[in-house]
Amino acid sequence: MRNFYFLVILFLITLSDKVLGINQGDLIKFHLKVQDVTVGEIPFGAANLFALIIENNGLDSVKLATSNVSPWMVYSGFWKVHIEGPVDERCKKYISYSVDELGIGEVPCIEIPRKGKREFQLSLVGVGGAGVYKVWVEYDGRKVPWDECFHGVIRSPEYTFQIKEPEGVDKEIFDLWQRQNPESPPCLFPMNMEPNISDKEVLLEKYPTSTYAGWVLINEGYYYIRPENWQNIKISAYIKESLYKNDRSVESMKEYAGERIEKLKEYLKERPDFALSDWMRFEISFWNAYQGNYKQAKEEAESLIKVSKDERAKTKAEELLKCLRENNFIK
Repeated sequence: MRNFYFLVILFLITLSDKVLGINQGDLIKFHLKVQDVTVGEIPFGAANLFALIIENNGLDSVKLATSNVSPWMVYSGFWKVHIEGPVDERCKKYISYSVDELGIGEVPCIEIPRKGKREFQLSLVGVGGAGVYKVWVEYDGRKVPWDECFHGVIRSPEYTFQIKEPEGVDKEIFDLWQRQNPESPPCLFPMNMEPNISDKEVLLEKYPTSTYAGWVLINEGYYYIRPENWQNIKISAYIKESLYKNDRSVESMKEYAGERIEKLKEYLKERPDFALSDWMRFEISFWNAYQGNYKQAKEEAESLIKVSKDERAKTKAEELLKCLRENNFIK
């Protein structure tokens, strides 16, 4: 009987540890988002399709040591991204990764709230050749010098993604580069290419339906809609035309908005399969609102929210609808 009570007490202590978040190694989970891409797509922006998600199932917040130098994943020494696959030997020295966010406070760290999660963009570069790759992320806190940080080891499951051979116009571009640079490995695409397709005017004019053109369009839009610039074109201010009727910059931006909508619609018509097509649809909704086409903006945003699997695009569409309702532009 005494052994029975001992086992019960031991079970309750173990259960208590887990409930209180003491055994945090079992409560902190890493997940990755990965995406199949086309050869050459990563240098144009597809590296940003990858993300690290940190989930804290405990009742206490958790701090993971980083670095106060950006990107912290590279410089902290406590993090490692493992990549396996058919990597060209000449490309190995170019393979890198980053999470571009600084640690906060005197102790460089990221804090994951209790019963919460955070998502970080995990940029992968240098992986260029066609084939199937494995990737996983590991945090090793055993040598972390700060008491308030987590000192255990956390490893994500292995995730696979494929780099596919280019087809159609993408193949035309890549083959041209290879003819111009016969000794270069695929991870260096599109360096030293003529015409320089990294120049958006060249790419959009000569190869407007390529996958690479899609990234050029996306990257142009990020300048205006990324969080740090949101206040520069904050809809709740700019669409109140009466306040800005003499502001030429607003009129100029409205003209840009019309051009932007047409470019995105034209591209989506040809390439509805593009990886960030739903983000393009959000942009169309956004720029319609900017022009004062509130009904159209609402319809685009509501349709996107219903069917999209792109959580970021859905979240932005929801923010847009909220903004329009708060300003009485839609019901």
